[in-house]
Amino acid sequence: MSVFYNCCKAERPERRPALYTLGMAACAVIITFLAPGASTAAPPVERHGLISVEDYFSTGSAAAYDRNILTTRMRFDLTKINRDNGLSFHFDGRERMSLGPGDYNSNIKSVFIDTFNLQYSGQRYYLSAGRLRPKDLPIESVDGVNVLYQTSDLGMGFFTGSRPDPYTGAVNPDFLTAGAYLSYRKDDIASSVAFVHTAYKGGTDRQYLYGTLSYVPVTKTRFYGSVMADVDRTAGGLSPTNAIVELTYLPDGRMSLAVGYTQFRAIRYWRSMDYDINGTRQDAYYISGNWRLGDRYAVYGRIERQTRDYQTAAAGGSPALSNVLNMGLSADNLLDTGMNMNLSASLTDNYSSRNDSYRMELNRLFRDVLQIVLSGSVMASSYEITGETDNAYSLGAAGYLFISRNWSASASFDREQASGYSTNRLMTRLSYKF
Repeated sequence: MSVFYNCCKAERPERRPALYTLGMAACAVIITFLAPGASTAAPPVERHGLISVEDYFSTGSAAAYDRNILTTRMRFDLTKINRDNGLSFHFDGRERMSLGPGDYNSNIKSVFIDTFNLQYSGQRYYLSAGRLRPKDLPIESVDGVNVLYQTSDLGMGFFTGSRPDPYTGAVNPDFLTAGAYLSYRKDDIASSVAFVHTAYKGGTDRQYLYGTLSYVPVTKTRFYGSVMADVDRTAGGLSPTNAIVELTYLPDGRMSLAVGYTQFRAIRYWRSMDYDINGTRQDAYYISGNWRLGDRYAVYGRIERQTRDYQTAAAGGSPALSNVLNMGLSADNLLDTGMNMNLSASLTDNYSSRNDSYRMELNRLFRDVLQIVLSGSVMASSYEITGETDNAYSLGAAGYLFISRNWSASASFDREQASGYSTNRLMTRLSYKF
């Protein structure tokens, strides 16, 4: 069963999910604009898209049953529909079907629509209607409208409608959303700020402020920052939710160095959540860099210090600390064999445990048609509280076949083995691009 099947087969009226209905509408749009024999005066409509069928199978000694998930995805874009080339149509949907004896959760819906909208981009105005992500605010999803007025430097927009149900992805009028945003772009600076209000069954569910800034303060230096702050409906005022700050130095095309900070907290919905969340906060400070040695080799690394401030009982009420060191070496056309290699290590010292992993990956492209990837890794874990240790080993192989300009296929298999369990995973995919 697939999205394409539901789109083009008009039978089966007993099962008409949202994707079936929207897919039929999408097919109608394609037929309307692309049918042979259309007027020669019609605008040159351009169409691009992807249809893929993917099967995921896993079995493990610790699993209650094998899992086999078939996912079909259809995405297509129609552009230059009208004479001034500003009108376009976009659709992206997937259908998921469990072929095994069980599923992760019985509430998981088989159909999900990511995008289904009409857009118009003019010299000054941008309009979009349907299921969309507001322009300059891609973190939100809305079933409604988005309007933007833009000049060469400034953009002012708003959106309103219902929010897709966060549990099923269906259109649900109980979830409402509205927001307004400003954006500014000129030379070496790009910034935006937005305020979003969401409601559930007539009451405020969440309100937050979101802003981003990308800036080149001096030559060879880049700054990026984003911050999200929620309105605290208990204490009042704004409370930081998520933040990212990074400064990157690029002295030349072979080297880069970055320092940064991130903060993450769980997002709280005041009415639609029937459970409470604690105020656990995670902060991380890091420095990373990469350096290309000649035309074939590169080294890279990242040092990160993480703190988790649990509102529940942490050790003595103190934040849990983690120190993470990632490093690696990559080589292209190793020893003139046409093979590429990547060696990496991740060393993590947690509050009460240690996890060290080492990985090797080899890949080679044969005649620009077939790419083979082989990988292997080992993770060594130790736990201070229990005194236990464990090693987990993983081996994997993947192949990517580029059949033609439009068709491609892939298959991957990996096996993970530890002292208490073993897991096998197989994934295959067939894709058609147009």
